Amino acid sequence: IITEYLIIKGHTILGIDNGLYHNNHIAEKLAKMYGKHRYQHFNLDVTQDFQKVGNIIKTSDVLIQLAALVGQGCVDKYPELAQKTNVDAIENQLSFCENQMVIFPNTNSGATNGPNGISDETCPTLARSGYALQKNQAADIVAKYPNHIIVKLATVFGPSWRTRLDLLVNTILYEGYWNKKVELYEGAFKRNYIGPPDIARLFSHCIDNFESMRGETYNAGADHLNCTKKELCELISRHIKFETTQSSLEDPDKRDYVISSSKLAKTGFKPHYSLDEGVEDLIEWFKTLPVNRVDREAYIKYNRNTSI
Repeated sequence: IITEYLIIKGHTILGIDNGLYHNNHIAEKLAKMYGKHRYQHFNLDVTQDFQKVGNIIKTSDVLIQLAALVGQGCVDKYPELAQKTNVDAIENQLSFCENQMVIFPNTNSGATNGPNGISDETCPTLARSGYALQKNQAADIVAKYPNHIIVKLATVFGPSWRTRLDLLVNTILYEGYWNKKVELYEGAFKRNYIGPPDIARLFSHCIDNFESMRGETYNAGADHLNCTKKELCELISRHIKFETTQSSLEDPDKRDYVISSSKLAKTGFKPHYSLDEGVEDLIEWFKTLPVNRVDREAYIKYNRNTSI
């Protein structure tokens, strides 16, 4: 979604991907849709092919570092690969940067609320998981490079070309739609959200306004989408019917905060994609999936504990 949006905005994209998710067909589709002069694909691994990746970076104006093993479940399952991908690879890539614009997406999972109950960019970060710790380590490395922008993304929701189902909104909707029940834990905890279309718009906005935004960190979410998990279930229940049961499980990241993105809003950016739109788009996608659970989960390679 990000790549296609930036191509439409007039950029030429050099995409690096190691094919872990067997998604080369997406690269082929992009090249066919827009031409190889607008999208070039490189089947490389950022944890191994350092020089080749570096050579591509040197020919670019902007580096958007998206490669990551995301979430605590994934980090626990692949700790060595997570460290190499989430931290070491980024340090290596920056060593090839000269005057490139670097836009780094961090997580807001380590957010803490300020005295007024709101979390802004001045509030301290508390890494409650190995994943949050790695992302913050990488952000610290990026912050030492002067030509950077760091965006702390809220919880992503909605479909994509390779839809993740280990994200809160997507997971709740998946369980509610297919299994007609959701086991909710820590329902009073508040979270903040942002959809893929707005993330694409955000990166484009950062490129267009790089000089005025340079060297800063921005919370990237929608202030009007701050809501509790219970409120999220109530919103989803307006679209589908399901049973909600309470669980004694705990969130390993203890994500409970009210995020303010007013600093980003002052640069002229506000998210447009609503939770209702994301839910509706996901439901339309679910309708295309096999009804049989085994066939369906094989088709989407769904795993509740990890995104790898």
